[in-house]
Amino acid sequence: MRHAVRAIRRHPDAFKEKYNSDLALLEIFPAIRLEHPSDRIVLHNASVPVPPNTSVTTSGWGTISAQRTYSEVLRSITVPTISVRRCKRKHNNQMYITNKNICTYDPRKNKYAGMGDAGNPLVFHNQLIGVLSEYEQNGKPDIFVNLDHPQHRAWIVTTLLQIA
Repeated sequence: MRHAVRAIRRHPDAFKEKYNSDLALLEIFPAIRLEHPSDRIVLHNASVPVPPNTSVTTSGWGTISAQRTYSEVLRSITVPTISVRRCKRKHNNQMYITNKNICTYDPRKNKYAGMGDAGNPLVFHNQLIGVLSEYEQNGKPDIFVNLDHPQHRAWIVTTLLQIA
């Protein structure tokens, strides 16, 4: 069955703050029918923060080589989170990295997101905690939008209620 995007609902701050509110929800028609509970993903329980050095998983079809070859199969990596403070340091103290972000960093520098991976999910215990905003293949941490941030969570819930 084919599906079409009926509407794109962008976060009101989507292009105002670099990486911080880089979010959109897509309204798809016809609705995608998920048969089993395991086919769904839920938002993370925001009352239990994900601490630094926690293993999380991201997946996508982004580039898999320096020649910008895209993957034909869904690939995933498990990487540790790092603190916002450490992430900022590794990004030369960029002011745009805030508590509205979650960063991941593989100290061996061989696991990272690639070109074409923006928008990919960040998952912790089968719960969605982030969406990739910026990938860094130069040894710097990847930057995700933190869906546990109260501003993001409120926008997601409100927008979903408007769509329903």
